[in-house]
Amino acid sequence: MSEQETPETEQETGTAPAKKRRGFGDVMSDIFLPMLPALIAAGILQGIVSILVAFGVLHEGMPTHTVLSTISTAIFYFLPFLIGASTAKAFNTSPYLAIAVVAFFLYPDMVDAMASDAPLSLFGIPIVKTTYTSSVIPIILMIWGMSYIHRWVQKIIPKLLATVLVPTITVALSTMLGLLVMGPIGAALTKVITWVVTTAQNGAPWLVPLLVGMFGALLISVGMSFALFPIAVAGFTAQGFDTVYGPGMLASNMALAGMALAVALKSKNTSYKSYSLTASATALLGVAQPALYGVAIPLRRPFLAVMSGGAAGGLVAGLTGFKVYGMAPAGLTSITLYVGDQGWGNLLSSLVVIVIAFGVAFLVAWFIRYEPLTDEQIAEITDSNSE
Repeated sequence: MSEQETPETEQETGTAPAKKRRGFGDVMSDIFLPMLPALIAAGILQGIVSILVAFGVLHEGMPTHTVLSTISTAIFYFLPFLIGASTAKAFNTSPYLAIAVVAFFLYPDMVDAMASDAPLSLFGIPIVKTTYTSSVIPIILMIWGMSYIHRWVQKIIPKLLATVLVPTITVALSTMLGLLVMGPIGAALTKVITWVVTTAQNGAPWLVPLLVGMFGALLISVGMSFALFPIAVAGFTAQGFDTVYGPGMLASNMALAGMALAVALKSKNTSYKSYSLTASATALLGVAQPALYGVAIPLRRPFLAVMSGGAAGGLVAGLTGFKVYGMAPAGLTSITLYVGDQGWGNLLSSLVVIVIAFGVAFLVAWFIRYEPLTDEQIAEITDSNSE
């Protein structure tokens, strides 16, 4: 959007004020963070359904099972709508026009046409057939391209005709560009990423969860944790479970909890002891920030304990084939997501991951030497936490 545009034009086109340039991690956070509540709700509901099936309360074919299962899985089928709206806001363009573009790719006739054997073309140009339901990367690329088209159209269309022509041209060009270029590129990238992860898991199933567990806290500290979300969402929507992000981040969070508990027990400062105990508890529940920013990073060397525990837990996750059946904070509050169609065996794997990651991090933090924080540093941490 140009600086000359008036507030009225911004309101008509649905465009937000310009944002500062951000890194890849910031963009991924802007895209996925707003939709987390919906993904968490779907994941928790799916976990509850899995537990009810495991206890024999429900079984496939029951009307109640069909309704509850659909509530928990429909969000992933129509995930492109959420991706489109969030991506539009992340790239400073209209979320409503983004939804209009995405709607074309999820329209039943278009879904059927993409799935059929009959060739498709646009102005004589062959269309690469792919499925866009539940897709992530193709939609991000489409709306990213739309953001440029939208701003370009806004500049060339006279203000008098903007209300009518800007959205019309934007949707038409963005949809065609997505159909012919961005969609196929995104689908190809998805296949490449899936192939890389699958190959790594088939060759060394312990490697990917180990790496995520080891560097999960580091990714969070630099704002890059959401960079793994496209892989996790793509795996979940394609297979029904995640073996990358969820298992690795569970190990990382449990390692943070173990480290914070060791620090709490060793600390001689009552205020910091209390803070570290609270940070340990919140990490167990899946909230990493208090233990990360208030304990691991300020003390520095205990960060090695987090990496050690995360690596150990991630290794166990990979060796046992641990899967997470939904999106939710990686902690004890998401225990229902660890049942799934593998039943109690997968839940047992999750408990082993939790114990190993927590225990290894606790022991390393207990025996490692580090410089205690000063009273001033502790006061700064605890005071900022209480605000």
